[in-house]
Amino acid sequence: MSGHFHRWRTRSIDAWDTLQVELHGHYSAERLLELQNYSNTASIPGLTAIILFTPLPCLFTVILADFTPLNSPEVGTDSNMVFWLRGSMVVWFFTLSFVVQFREMMPKLPMTQARGFGVTLLVSTGVMLYCYSLSHIIGFPVPFLMVMGAPVWTTLLLSCFAISWVKHVRADTRVQGQIVDGLKVFVIQMSMIVIYPFYIYCFTKLSHVAQAAFSLLLHVIKMTIKNGISRYIRSQTDMKPEIVIFNVEVFNALFASFCMQNSSTKLTIAVIMAADLLHIAISLREVLLMLRELKEIKRQLDLNEALVRGPEPTVNPSMNAMTRACSILKHMSGFDKDTLDQHSKRSSKQSASFRRDNKVHPHSKARTSVAVHDSTSKSQEPREDQPTEADIKCCTPPPETLEYRLEKIKVVYVHKVARLLHLVEFMILVEYTEVIVPVVYSIYVGAMSYLPNRVYYPQLADMGAAGLQSTLSNVLLYGFLEFISILVLEFVLRKSIKYSPVCQLGFVLRNQWKMVQSKLVLWVLYVVQSSLVHFGADYSFQFAWLHQSSNS
Repeated sequence: MSGHFHRWRTRSIDAWDTLQVELHGHYSAERLLELQNYSNTASIPGLTAIILFTPLPCLFTVILADFTPLNSPEVGTDSNMVFWLRGSMVVWFFTLSFVVQFREMMPKLPMTQARGFGVTLLVSTGVMLYCYSLSHIIGFPVPFLMVMGAPVWTTLLLSCFAISWVKHVRADTRVQGQIVDGLKVFVIQMSMIVIYPFYIYCFTKLSHVAQAAFSLLLHVIKMTIKNGISRYIRSQTDMKPEIVIFNVEVFNALFASFCMQNSSTKLTIAVIMAADLLHIAISLREVLLMLRELKEIKRQLDLNEALVRGPEPTVNPSMNAMTRACSILKHMSGFDKDTLDQHSKRSSKQSASFRRDNKVHPHSKARTSVAVHDSTSKSQEPREDQPTEADIKCCTPPPETLEYRLEKIKVVYVHKVARLLHLVEFMILVEYTEVIVPVVYSIYVGAMSYLPNRVYYPQLADMGAAGLQSTLSNVLLYGFLEFISILVLEFVLRKSIKYSPVCQLGFVLRNQWKMVQSKLVLWVLYVVQSSLVHFGADYSFQFAWLHQSSNS
């Protein structure tokens, strides 16, 4: 019976780990060194400015879009030129975002800023002329205008890319593979445009209890899309956390905020928050497990360095794990990204084993050192960073293997640090987006309560003072809980390895600011604008306004 339970538990853990994209990957040697350099030069005021200013462009864009009053859609398409102008702005931002993403993900393909803006202008103009023509043929608003325009937009955008890059793509088979992967990510991004709005429509039609249960589907959708995007980011793996999180988590956090706003019971809000807290707890547990692995590998590294160089410490005790890993990188010849990739295949299997038996075996002889250290009495327990002479004598192997074993353990140590930083980047970006998105949405809702265009947003049109207060309190509470999780992660890592994940957050926001801003502006603007009645999103598929215009 216990054997069956153990196998079931092992398979469950392995299946869960397989679905967690943050557990599969590591920093490259280059990125590890870049992060170290940034950490040495970053200042608290600079970090604060980057973290606080990053969400401002998307906030200003989405509010400024509604400063100019719109006419009612009932007056017809030709009387809604303000809508068509702002629609052009939305499509322009939308197109520019994807141009930037393709250019950053495939740096080998030439795309100057001038050409990028030219492609954006051409595609945006073509799509808006097509949509305007549809409004005269079908009626205004055009049912699901954004969806109707998507095929033309996609055709124009990809045609521009093909014309710009056809010679380079034909000449390089690796670039062809990158193009295919990029298109697959693009398709998954487009699928979110359909999946999430339809989810919200179904959510609003359910009963109180059903809404609470249905809200859990958000996490299933999120996990599925994260795995889909992650699978096809194979050439720019250092960018994977940012690409996955600022696509999926921004979208998910926005619709979680919508669910809280449209929920008719506190039960749904409690379920959403409880599910997020559970996910945070699981992620922190993964960090703690990896820290425990790293601590054991560090002890083995200290012991083997003492065997080679003598019992005197050769490493500054105040040096944190990342600094030590970078120091090893700088002094090891030929230790580059390929070395980390090769070791990753072996290490991923060892990590699952560690979760079950809590042991790390960099070398068969290393197990002896663990036993010797653990059997030491408490009164004679050595410092964690300095092995005793007894450790050294009991574990001394033949001299010709000392240097070899030390180099192998150094590889294990650097790779473990690289995996830990990869995991931490995923976590800190998730928590950051789930803090800023509710705050941005709350400020937007508060600002819209004073703007005339609110009557054209179904979720805002009938919201009174009490509803506004309830929405803001629920959404901001959600963001506050995520902020607490950032503080917990900061505390855990500072205490264990003297490292600040907030510095890592600043590193990503600064070094990949084009990708970050393109996605934040893209998804916040798109999601908010998609509910505007002028865009004709009617998931009941009745399209009553078309029947009224035909009868009149």
